[in-house]
Amino acid sequence: MTDVSYFTDEYIVHSNLWGARAMGQNVPPFKFNLTQSDSVLPSNISYDWTILDDLEMPIFPYMGYGDRLWAKKSSSTTLKLPIQIKDIESCDIYCELEIVEKSFAVSKGNLAYDVWFARDAINNDDEKRIEIMLWFNRNDQYPVGGNNHQGVYSFFGIQWDLFVGNLRPKKEGGQGTVVCTFIAQSPAYKGMVDFMKPMEIIKRKGLLKESDYLGAFELGNEVYRGNGSTNIKAFHVDIQPKGLPKD
Repeated sequence: MTDVSYFTDEYIVHSNLWGARAMGQNVPPFKFNLTQSDSVLPSNISYDWTILDDLEMPIFPYMGYGDRLWAKKSSSTTLKLPIQIKDIESCDIYCELEIVEKSFAVSKGNLAYDVWFARDAINNDDEKRIEIMLWFNRNDQYPVGGNNHQGVYSFFGIQWDLFVGNLRPKKEGGQGTVVCTFIAQSPAYKGMVDFMKPMEIIKRKGLLKESDYLGAFELGNEVYRGNGSTNIKAFHVDIQPKGLPKD
C-alpha cells in the first residue's frame, strides 16, 4: 500500500494511509481515492474512502502546511515555519469543507485540524512533541485523555470541550506526546480560526512554552471505519512574525 503526496506552493497533500498500512495483510477490505482539481493548491482537493471493519489506527488524509519537526532534517513546505511561539504576532487559519454528513454519522472518525509543536526546531522524539487538535466534527471516536476534561472554551463563534492526555510513549517509562483536543459542541465546516486563542489556552495550562516551535498545520480526517468523502474547497494559513512593519 503506497502513499501519495504532492506539493504546490507552500502546501502538501498526503494520503497518509498509515493506519491501514500498519495492519499489513490483516487490513480489512479497504478503498481510498484522492482527486485533485485543476485549481492551484490549496483549494479543491477531494478524497473518499470505504473501510469495512475497524482499523486499529486511523488513516489521516490531509492537506498540510509546514513540517511536524520529527526528522533530523527539516522538510517544511514553507520558510515561515518552524517559528518559536514567542515570535508569532498573529496566526489565522481558514478552511471551507464539504462532507457527506449522512455517511459520516455512521462512520468512526473525525474532521480536524492537527497542529504540531515541539521543544526543538528539528529532531524531536515523542516526549518533545505537543499536538493541538481542533475537531470540527466527530462520530464514535474519543480523544486521547478522554477522561481528562479541562473545561469549555469559546472561539470561532462556537463552544469547545478541551481534553488533554498523552500518547503511549515510544520508550518504557517515558511520557509520550502531549495531545490537547478541542472538540466543537456543534459541527463547523467554514471560516477563519484565530489560532492564537487555543494556543493561549494551552500556554496558560503550562503545556506550551514561549520557546517551543510551531511546526505544521494539517487539515483532514482521521478515519477508522465506514465510508465517506471530504472536499477541501479552501485551506489557507496566514502566520505573521513579530517585528514586521504595520500598514
